[in-house]
Amino acid sequence: SYREVVTVAMTSATATTSVIGDVTGAFTGDAGEVIWTAHLTNDYTAPSASPCLTLSARDFLSFSNITFYGGSGAGGCVSAGSGSTDITFTNCLLNNGYNYAAGVSVTNAAGVNGNWLFDRCIIMGVTTVMQFNLTQHTADYDANLTVRNCILMNRSGQTVSIAAVGASTNYGGGVDVINCTLYA
Repeated sequence: SYREVVTVAMTSATATTSVIGDVTGAFTGDAGEVIWTAHLTNDYTAPSASPCLTLSARDFLSFSNITFYGGSGAGGCVSAGSGSTDITFTNCLLNNGYNYAAGVSVTNAAGVNGNWLFDRCIIMGVTTVMQFNLTQHTADYDANLTVRNCILMNRSGQTVSIAAVGASTNYGGGVDVINCTLYA
């Protein structure tokens, strides 16, 4: 278990940097679930208000085989402001059952091709599981956000929320939810 909240500060790459949970122990000698949690003290004290992972407009990151337990703030497990592109989550559990935070909160920069993929993940939130904020732009654009083969669960409210934000008149599109099971 890793009890920390991380704001990615590395220089954005042009090739993918992978963070892989070694659940088999092949590389660490310690088989089992890899947990990244915003519960900084223990599992019983309220978690940090910060998300486990804040991408801060960083690019080309891939996460797999990791269980994320989110913070109590609005960002939940994973938060990304405008500009993070080429982000992948595979075989992950993103659980934000605390407070009213989304499991995943992504703001896509105006006109930027996001290239986000969630594949074979279980994603949980309280009122919203996944919140995609697509910034309005001077021309329509494809946000290229894909959620496929996932289970999306929440206690109440929205499973996937797509909102237009900003003052321009054109919109982002291209949020695809494919072959998923949604519970609300």
